[in-house]
Amino acid sequence: MSKKTTLHPGISLLALLMLTVLSASAQTTAWETVRLTGGSASYSGGIIRSWTPTKAVVCYNDGTQDRFGIIDGANIPNMTQALVPAGYTIDDFRIVADEVYCCGRKNSDGFIGHFSLGDLESMVSPLSFEEILIAHSTVAPLGTPPCISTTDYATVHRLVAYKNPHSGGITVAAIGYAHNVVPYGVGTRTFATSYIVAADHTPGIFTAEYALCDYGSNLCDLGCEIESLTDIVETPDYVAFVGSVYQASAECIRRADKYDIMGSLTSVPNYYVYPVSGAEPLSEVRATKLDGNRIATASLCMPTVEDFHTSLRVYDLTNMDMINAQIVRLPEKMEPSDMVYKEGSD
Repeated sequence: MSKKTTLHPGISLLALLMLTVLSASAQTTAWETVRLTGGSASYSGGIIRSWTPTKAVVCYNDGTQDRFGIIDGANIPNMTQALVPAGYTIDDFRIVADEVYCCGRKNSDGFIGHFSLGDLESMVSPLSFEEILIAHSTVAPLGTPPCISTTDYATVHRLVAYKNPHSGGITVAAIGYAHNVVPYGVGTRTFATSYIVAADHTPGIFTAEYALCDYGSNLCDLGCEIESLTDIVETPDYVAFVGSVYQASAECIRRADKYDIMGSLTSVPNYYVYPVSGAEPLSEVRATKLDGNRIATASLCMPTVEDFHTSLRVYDLTNMDMINAQIVRLPEKMEPSDMVYKEGSD
């Protein structure tokens, strides 16, 4: 474990980022706002991803069930759409070639699945997923006797997907958590224990491995440091798993080579304490890719009582250094829900 607080003040953080931090209190909570040829589109409460210069794919809930849809910039009012199978909740998705890779929860288990955009274009409803289930019973941490942990459910909530030239298939890297219940005093306490999934999809074969992030996870110990992973970022060489460490009051990062996730995953998280008291994350940490192997993160912080700020940081994954950090005052309490980097900015 290492604490890194190296800063390079010569780099202007805000000028470097030129990013948009989407707030949970904003009217649009879509993870992307996509400008299409012939128009633009944004959806509230859903996830939208670019597919082609004229089309985007959206996932949203119609009040009863999740749906996927295709938005055509030339005909935005008419959206091609199809239902997600019953029992599924979609938390994230990515498009690689003509496949959609998605993740979320199926009943009480986490899942990673994929389907063809051709099926969505043909409005095959409900869609048919090829999937990998992360059974909640297999990711329950054992704790230390006599601590008995049971898992209510598991989910996979963020993923990235990309072509793997070594396997000839698609690699999917994801993060999830198991919701655990443990005895505490005369009652119980609940924890969300994070895990990392690495899946490989080649024609006809869809397999996965997972690693439980059990750093300090004796859940019976009130003073233990619980690792909570909340975002994932792909760069040219690495995948970064980003979050925070409870009790250490710090952001944390695990890094892996993008084409060998489990073989290169750091065994313990690097965690980073910002050198200003009160700048520790009070919300889920969100992240985005910058140039090269650099990433940026955003989280809510409160240096003094009721004085809310956004904490912005820049990390270089090559050396696992925090190279810049800044806090920006907010007019009110607003937790970042996502962030987007504008490529090509000075």
